[in-house]
Order: sequence, then C-alpha cells, then structure tokens
Amino acid sequence: TSEYALGIALEHLGRREESWRAFERALPLLSGSGDVRFVAFTFNHMGLLRLDEGKPDQARELFEQALQRLDAGGDRRSASSARVNIARTLLEAGRAPEALQPLAASRAELHAIGDRVNEAICLSALARAELVTGRLLDARRHVLEALQLTEELRGSITGPSARASYAAVVHGRYELLAGVLMALLARQPGAGWDAAAREATESAR
Repeated sequence: TSEYALGIALEHLGRREESWRAFERALPLLSGSGDVRFVAFTFNHMGLLRLDEGKPDQARELFEQALQRLDAGGDRRSASSARVNIARTLLEAGRAPEALQPLAASRAELHAIGDRVNEAICLSALARAELVTGRLLDARRHVLEALQLTEELRGSITGPSARASYAAVVHGRYELLAGVLMALLARQPGAGWDAAAREATESAR
C-alpha cells in the first residue's frame, strides 16, 4: 500500500516516528486485503525502528510477529532475516551469549540461500556477540567476512541515498573490526595487532 511505501521512505530519511505512524496505518489495510507477506514486512520494519531506538524487548515482539507469518508463508529468505533480527535483540539487551547460536545458525542458512546482504548483517552481529563474549579470533574472522561481502555488493549500489547508506555500513563494520583488533592487542600485546588496528581505524574514517 501507499502507507507501507511511505513508511519505508520515511525510515530511510531517519524520520522514525512518522515512519512508525505510517506503518501503523498500513497494518490494518494490509491485513484487510489478506496480504500476509507485507503484514510481516511491516512488522519487521517496525521492529527495526524500535531496535534503533534501543528498545530490544519491543523490537523482539514485532520481529516474532513477522517471523510467525513468514514461516507460515514459506518465505525462507525473509524468515531467516527475521531470525537474525530476533538474535540482534538479544545482543542489544545484553544477552550476547544467547545470541551466538541463533546467529551462527542464521548465517549458515543465509549463506545456503545466497542472500549476501543479510548474511553480511548477520556476520556483523555475530562478530559483535563474539567480541562481547571474548571470542576475539572468531569475531575478527566474521567481521572480515562481512567486509568482503560488503565489498562484493559495491557494484550493485546505485543512487545517492543508497551510496550514503552503503558508506555508513562500511564505516560501522571497519569500526567493529578496529574494536576487535584493539581487544586482541590488549590480550596479546606483542602479536602485531597494533598495525592492523591502526589500518582498520584509518579505513573507518
């Protein structure tokens, strides 16, 4: 519907509350038309808004609403993405150890499907969970894999807003890599992590 499209556009512009209201208006319209798939997508976007606002419990409820409908409809790709988002709520709620297994499982499924965009998102979240739980070498490997996928997707990015979003994603992933490398440097001061950390920090700028 036009309200769903408006919600997406406002979300991309960072106008979160207006986006939320547009999605709220879209839900009954989509439900009334029987478009279960787009009802799920709407719940997913509403969950992302709440996650960005630092409200992981509310976000989780919305993602679970989305997942229930996507699983019932057999949309494997979108269901896998919703599972990643549910695991991200655990990470944001300070429950990183609980996020590790579902993120690893979702990464394997997304890789099998060939969904590189969501696989990179999942890898970044997995690396953050591993950083928090002290699995630093795994975190380094996974954030490097996320960066490789991100680079492979560069050619598909068109339009100024998409390029700006892409640049922000790359920046965030290099910042994550720098954080992992600094943690490795603190753990192993003489292992040569300092040069790699400086390089990642420069790439993040």
